[in-house]
Amino acid sequence: VIRGRGEVWMRESFKPRQIVAMCAEVPLRYREVLPLFSGPERHGDFSHWVKILAGAQGIIANVTNVDHLFPSVRYGSGDLSNTDLSGRILADLESGMYAVCHAGTPCNTWSRVRKNPGGPPPIRSSQDPMATWMPTTYWEYNKLQLHNHLFHFTFDLFKRGSLLPAKTTYGLENPAR
Repeated sequence: VIRGRGEVWMRESFKPRQIVAMCAEVPLRYREVLPLFSGPERHGDFSHWVKILAGAQGIIANVTNVDHLFPSVRYGSGDLSNTDLSGRILADLESGMYAVCHAGTPCNTWSRVRKNPGGPPPIRSSQDPMATWMPTTYWEYNKLQLHNHLFHFTFDLFKRGSLLPAKTTYGLENPAR
């Protein structure tokens, strides 16, 4: 987790209860939560539980889900590879709109499941996490390029956000690879 003003906390994954606790540290007007790569909002998902747990503590959490495969209520397009959208998100972070920005970058090229017998072969490794080798199929190549771009977008967003005076907490959930 990268917190505003240069504090850095590392953790493999976060539960909604931990995100709500982070929200409680931020002044009331900053109760916006931004999950990136979240998919559409659905019952029982991360957004659902953040709202439930925040409400139990008297916090109103407005969650804006953004995913490159689905439209976003606030931003329209959810395509995080689009520089216009990423610029709008960064501007909102700079303004201090969000208490928490949490990302779980697309994982089907990172997944450990790829090591299971009968499944697709691994694309990434501990020695080559960005998979700089040339994939064997067109699909693998395109997917890998997009996922690497989205990873770099997320990393750059968090790095830039950590330099902002706003007290936004940043959380990154990814496989431990």
